[in-house]
Amino acid sequence: VDLNFYPLATSQLTEAICPGDSYFFGNQNLTQSGTYTNTLSSSQGCDSIITLFLTVKVLEKYDHVTSGCTGADLSLIPNTSGVSYLWNNGATTDSIVVNSDGTYIVSVSDIANCVIAEETFIVTFGQLSIPAFAIPGIICPGTDLLLTASGSSGNYQWFDDAGGNNLIGTGSTLLLPNIQSDDTVYVSAFQPGIDNCVSFLVPVPFALEDEAVLISADTLICAGNSVELPWGESVIPEMNTSYSHTWQNVVTGCDSLELTVDVGLIFLPPLSIPSSFTIQLGDSVLLVPQIDFIIDSIRWSPAEGLSCTDCLQAWAYPTESTDYEISAWSVDGCLTTAIVRIEVRRDVKFYIPNVFTPDGDGVNDVFTVYGNKEILLVRRLSVFDRWGDALWQGVDFPADGSIGWDGMFRGREMMSGVYAWVCEIEKKDGSRQILKGDVTLVR
Repeated sequence: VDLNFYPLATSQLTEAICPGDSYFFGNQNLTQSGTYTNTLSSSQGCDSIITLFLTVKVLEKYDHVTSGCTGADLSLIPNTSGVSYLWNNGATTDSIVVNSDGTYIVSVSDIANCVIAEETFIVTFGQLSIPAFAIPGIICPGTDLLLTASGSSGNYQWFDDAGGNNLIGTGSTLLLPNIQSDDTVYVSAFQPGIDNCVSFLVPVPFALEDEAVLISADTLICAGNSVELPWGESVIPEMNTSYSHTWQNVVTGCDSLELTVDVGLIFLPPLSIPSSFTIQLGDSVLLVPQIDFIIDSIRWSPAEGLSCTDCLQAWAYPTESTDYEISAWSVDGCLTTAIVRIEVRRDVKFYIPNVFTPDGDGVNDVFTVYGNKEILLVRRLSVFDRWGDALWQGVDFPADGSIGWDGMFRGREMMSGVYAWVCEIEKKDGSRQILKGDVTLVR
């Protein structure tokens, strides 16, 4: 058996009715907005569902109390915009002009000819009605304040005193720059061209949010150092400087806290020390800096060739030319430095006399070798007569003149004359040098 099913029949209606009207649906008169359904039987005997979306338009009502100056026209304009208007004086325009006391009522209709608003104007002539005004909800100290007036005649005067003696502005807005404190200004409406056509003065008070809390702090740092400020900024000031930062209230947006940090710099006087010294290899020099502040600690570097690294005065005896740096810290933790260069010379200097007089007077009594500290040792000094016979030999002695030939051979004095010699010296770098010559013995 083949069965065929008819699809479910549905339909939707969207309707709007005027205030006070009803809509017949499903055997009932509907007067409220809502969604309604009705089930009917189709030609096949099946259910057919109809859904109604009904909107009942709202009737808005407004009451206005206004006044105008005697002898002047007053325009009445409803708040509601529509397609057609009907006034109780028979007018059908969107506004009317009146010049006498009374109650004026307008009905405003939409495109469906529904009355959507009824507005009542109670009008008196004599004193102008007072204007309305608007003030910003949040006023921060130091900002500009814009005040706005509306209503009444549309023409406004602003005063800073309750007597209306000092005019500070005209027009629908008044700008007050750089407001610093709570205050009150006054506004009134007036009708141009008509004498004494003014409203009463309306006070316009305004109150400022709390002023920002001002906090200051001082800090000292060493010149050339950086400092991280409380709000995360890192700075390297070149002179005594003040830095400020302002935080805003998350609700009002006004400044709530202003912090000023005064940064003072500590300038240390420079270290005074000669820029360089020159010494022979093996010599030393005392490094004496001049310091004009109270030191907390001191350091010499590098340590090689120094008698100490944490003393004020250090002996330097480097084996090669070296730049020494002295670092001095003050009790405030500030640092100053200086550099001194030690030039190390390796000049080999020696003297071997060509005449000596062994006469016992203490002057030039021996023939020997004189040298500087670059000579490690005299490895050999030999003296020969003119026939090549060895008369004297000294080995491994210092080149300081303390050891040498006294002109004797086997216990007897040698005659005046010329004698040959051969000398071998060893330098501090390990190299050796052989020298030859002759010396004259004089008695």
